[in-house]
Amino acid sequence: MPSKRVTLLLTIIICHVLLIVAARGQDDVKSRMAARIPAIDALKARGVVGENSSGYLEFRGPAEKAEVVKAENADRSVLFAGIAAEQGTTAEIVGRRFAVKFRDLTRPGEWFQDDAGVWRRK
Repeated sequence: MPSKRVTLLLTIIICHVLLIVAARGQDDVKSRMAARIPAIDALKARGVVGENSSGYLEFRGPAEKAEVVKAENADRSVLFAGIAAEQGTTAEIVGRRFAVKFRDLTRPGEWFQDDAGVWRRK
């Protein structure tokens, strides 16, 4: 049975490897997210989706272009988890922080969810 010191060292090494892998994967995530910006902006402008208070897109109208929204939310989840691991927090907290940033970037006429969960148009 390994000693506590060896177990701790192995845990630290595994965490570092996971952080490195997550950081590399985030570059791919960010590239995919950047490529989706025009499609998502169009959906937001038409009121199909809005930014919810957890940092994810949510349908406000018919589920149009659902694959784009699903892919975006999946990448946001990976991004939030990677940042959370780096900062020693949770993906949920990171998502809520991003929700505030996304809300600030919302253009007039687009939907967002406030901290109380109420949907509003900017």
